[in-house]
Amino acid sequence: MMQLAPLNIQGPLPGPARRVRGRAGARSTIHDCTLGPAPLAVSGQQSEGARADSREEVWEHWSVIVSWLVRRRLRQVFADLGAGRVNEVLAGLAPDVHHRFAGDHALGGERHDRDQVVAWFARLYRLYPAMTFIVHRILVCGPPWRLTATVEWTAEVTPVAAPPCINIGAHVITIHRGRVTHLHAYEDSQAVAKALTIMAEAGTAEAAADPIG
Repeated sequence: MMQLAPLNIQGPLPGPARRVRGRAGARSTIHDCTLGPAPLAVSGQQSEGARADSREEVWEHWSVIVSWLVRRRLRQVFADLGAGRVNEVLAGLAPDVHHRFAGDHALGGERHDRDQVVAWFARLYRLYPAMTFIVHRILVCGPPWRLTATVEWTAEVTPVAAPPCINIGAHVITIHRGRVTHLHAYEDSQAVAKALTIMAEAGTAEAAADPIG
């Protein structure tokens, strides 16, 4: 749903990551978001083990930065969806993106290329012209060139011919080299189906159409 490159970085970046031990001795990574990256000095006299530790610290440090950037960008993506700026969202899709929306209804099913996903979003906005997303949590894992992000949200939506309603769900997104290759939505499919049935009975023919793809 987004294009991660190029990214315009504004505001403070996460500072240097450092590992700490908890009560049980388990290691975790913490960082200070008010500080910039700190240089890591590597002496020629260091042992191989020390150099390996330095490389691990560099990797952890940049992983923290990439994760922070992805979370920041995804929050903007869901704000764009709520504001109807769908073209900015679609620009980040890979040509062979795999999109899945749960449910056996006009918005359900799977799509396997960008053109089908564009058509799906066009249908979504015809059926739900107003929506607002509240993002609760974003989890990011994986190496920078192939990230998986999970976004938990609550959506306030207004169907074209049905009462406004609330839907709670999550998206699982795979980002490969800055492009979204997998976009899977897990929402309250029964709530969606109910709203589509009301719209169809009110005369909105597209609400009863076959899924796209």
